[in-house]
Amino acid sequence: MVNIQCNICKEFFKEEEVIYLDNNLVCFSCCLLDCGFVELSKDASTTPTTLDGCDNTLNYYEANYYKEGGHDEYFCHKVTQVYPNFFLCSGSYSHVNELITKHSVDCLVPLSGIHTDIWRGGWSGDVLYIPISDFGVLPQNILDRYVKKVLCMLDEGLKVGMFCGAGHGRTGYFASCVLGKIDSERYNDPIASLRAEYCRLAVETNEQVDSISKYLGKDFSKYQGTTEVNKKAKGSKKNKKKGGDKEK
Repeated sequence: MVNIQCNICKEFFKEEEVIYLDNNLVCFSCCLLDCGFVELSKDASTTPTTLDGCDNTLNYYEANYYKEGGHDEYFCHKVTQVYPNFFLCSGSYSHVNELITKHSVDCLVPLSGIHTDIWRGGWSGDVLYIPISDFGVLPQNILDRYVKKVLCMLDEGLKVGMFCGAGHGRTGYFASCVLGKIDSERYNDPIASLRAEYCRLAVETNEQVDSISKYLGKDFSKYQGTTEVNKKAKGSKKNKKKGGDKEK
């Protein structure tokens, strides 16, 4: 196994964990830490790149990391406060680092894993890990248990930072359940609220919509077919059908 040294942090990584970018070999974490790259490559373009459908943008370094690395998933959604002391974002190390350094959260709530560099960076707060499969949901009894844990922390005045991969599906799903319970009047329709105040890609699958409806005891079936994954699936089926018609 070949270990390659990152030109910024000087740590060693596997070959697939680094990319050649702006004449430097850079690891995942350093690529997402803007400050290091700005110093190393001041002449690089800083024009933001918009991810289709998302309100937020990727900076030059984030966009190029995924482009050059061949990654399908974008860690694009930046930190947003959706309720007092309740912050949502993507799982990008730079965004998680912002939760810690800028917003001073007391507890990190990763829904898809967390980068181990938080310990090296001095994080000493709590971590409430709630693993949810990509595009997936939790069993209702498990969902209720963890929503109550988050509500308890917010009631105590603690700052909570929640995130998943891109910050859309799982984050939108779980946050909808939290907001629908913490303030049912203000968040009578938490999906609409999150799509308006956080990101229009919040809640990505029909299964997530169903789970939110069941948990909050409300009918959100109007969102069936409006999720990003559902729309992509429909587009794929249409393309296949067109291709089939041509062959005939």
